[in-house]
Amino acid sequence: MKPGGGSLLEAGPPAARKGGTGRKDLLKSLLEIASALTSKEDLPGVLGAITRELSLLVPIDQASIALLEEGASQLSLRLTYCRGETLFPTEGKQIALSMDNPLGWSVLNRKPLWRNDVPSDLRFQDAPSGDDMKSEMVAPLLIHERTLGTLNLASASERAFTAADFEVLQRCAQLVAVAVENSQLYRLTREMSLIDSLTGIYNHRHFKFLLGVEVGRAERYSRLMALMMIDVDNFKKINDTLGHPIGDQVLRGVAKILGEGLRRSDVLARYGGEEFAVILQETEFEAARGVAEKLCRDVESRATFPDGRGEQVRATVSIGLAFYPTDAKEEAALLSLADAALYRAKQSGKNRISL
Repeated sequence: MKPGGGSLLEAGPPAARKGGTGRKDLLKSLLEIASALTSKEDLPGVLGAITRELSLLVPIDQASIALLEEGASQLSLRLTYCRGETLFPTEGKQIALSMDNPLGWSVLNRKPLWRNDVPSDLRFQDAPSGDDMKSEMVAPLLIHERTLGTLNLASASERAFTAADFEVLQRCAQLVAVAVENSQLYRLTREMSLIDSLTGIYNHRHFKFLLGVEVGRAERYSRLMALMMIDVDNFKKINDTLGHPIGDQVLRGVAKILGEGLRRSDVLARYGGEEFAVILQETEFEAARGVAEKLCRDVESRATFPDGRGEQVRATVSIGLAFYPTDAKEEAALLSLADAALYRAKQSGKNRISL
């Protein structure tokens, strides 16, 4: 089948387009794209820069990126360029990872696709680029044996693309794959630096940072703030008698229950070991006390887990409360007072709160 007739094509040598892009322009644009990858911009900015350069090389009316999350059955289509305007891609429509559309076809086959007469190609039921696009090129984003999504170019004109354009698309797809992977690695690294790997909530270090932020905000706007220190009762006995895997299960379960009992604006963190910390923003004395009592009840009624021996292990928590600015106006003092209140709760019989 002739090039552009709806067939799958391999990249060939650049074909000169009359009055079109020269090799020097191609090199310049590829260098611009490569430099974008080393910038400090976030992924939308990098993708916008890449498709802006692509529009100077290839006669396109539309450019988009479709991203595939690991294990997902759908692609998230993000428009980055449309009829002369560079756009910042946001979460877009979902495209099925299916052979019924050109994007899914490219991902599943790990091959690029070139269609210069879209209306006459009856292989696909869906047209992610839109019914007004008559020519289309799609390239999978391949890196380290992984497929991250697709780079998609489209034109409202029939037979808009040449073999040179198809090669440019594939070269740029390699660079886009690098940008996407870098973004994913950055996001993962950032999350690992903030999140406790066992419970999925904030870790000690990030909690200390957020406590400083919230104390500063409370001082600046003359607002109240409550700090809770929470400890899982008899946790050492659970670990010693049932083992660390069961102990880990208890910590994950308690963290989940605590999180479900708080507002989205509240801060929940694993302070260390079996101890958790909560920042209640703009919360007065009685309201904070009510939240603490509810958390105690929730854990007591719901924290029941298999003990690995055919029975159940139950967990309760003790909670200490301190308030800004009533009890203390500095982070260290506030922490010390909440910790002292927690100690009193445990000394008084556990499964209770203390102020």
